[in-house]
Amino acid sequence: MKKPTPSQRADLEHKLKHPKDYSERNRLCVILGYNESISTKNLAKTLRISPITVQEYLREYDSENK
Repeated sequence: MKKPTPSQRADLEHKLKHPKDYSERNRLCVILGYNESISTKNLAKTLRISPITVQEYLREYDSENK
């Protein structure tokens, strides 16, 4: 996964404060957590989502730069 630029990271942090729904909040937490070197396994466990979902969020972010 490409690391977000400082401006992209600031945008992600801002969106995290006012997410549209829980899915968006989880997606943002996965992206930011992974960027902070938290493993996909730990992210899945902490957010109580499947590891496959974590991988999908990261793949989506990497391919579409959401």
